[in-house]
Amino acid sequence: VRLIAVEAGGRGPGCTERTADHGASLGQGSDGVLHGALTKILQDPYGQILESYSVAAGLDYPGVGPELAYLAERGRVT
Repeated sequence: VRLIAVEAGGRGPGCTERTADHGASLGQGSDGVLHGALTKILQDPYGQILESYSVAAGLDYPGVGPELAYLAERGRVT
């Protein structure tokens, strides 16, 4: 079974000090803890959560669920 993940591209892959111009936490995020779960999140070098961006409601979340992060880490999600 082929699994494909799609993330909010927003304004592109750039980040500022406080915000990410996208919602692509799988592709652009790093390992961190959000709501008690170790997952891929958008964060600054100090581990502070970045505000994400998407024009679509609900796609501006700074992280992904731990199951999806695990599948991506294992190469099951492209």
